[in-house]
Amino acid sequence: MVIVIAVLLVLAFVRSRFQTGSGEKPPQPENTEAALTIKGFSHTAVNEGRTSWVLNAESARLFSARNRAELSDVDVTFFPKDRDRVHLTAQRGVFDTKNRNISISDSVVGRYQGYVLRTESLHYKRDSRIIYTDTHVMVAGDNSRFTADSGKFNIDSNTLTLDGHVRVRMN
Repeated sequence: MVIVIAVLLVLAFVRSRFQTGSGEKPPQPENTEAALTIKGFSHTAVNEGRTSWVLNAESARLFSARNRAELSDVDVTFFPKDRDRVHLTAQRGVFDTKNRNISISDSVVGRYQGYVLRTESLHYKRDSRIIYTDTHVMVAGDNSRFTADSGKFNIDSNTLTLDGHVRVRMN
């Protein structure tokens, strides 16, 4: 009798494991060429024991053959030595996993020492530690507003250079 009850319990358990319940199929994975897709991507660059910059994204699609990560909802923070942080956000981005360069685009906003920068694309060159744009740029502070066709910011020297049709408005 005990054996019959044990067999019935095992059969009931096995049967319940094979039933789908609702009959719905699980969601299919995203069809992509990416080797890996990550939700909540983060990369921290450390130089001589000190955090140089941190890159975060809502998601990343990694293409290892191309040394590339395509990012969405991007947030980058640079940590200049002995100065305030430089903070950048954008809708999209590309991280070169080999040389560690970053390009961000779509509604780029940068914040540094009370200034706000707006442009459509921005690039970071790791070797020279320069952030630059070749698209229209606007930089605004409490009492001033600068616009130009392009610009670059040297993180180490704390120097902003604007080029092409530079206009300045002081309040």
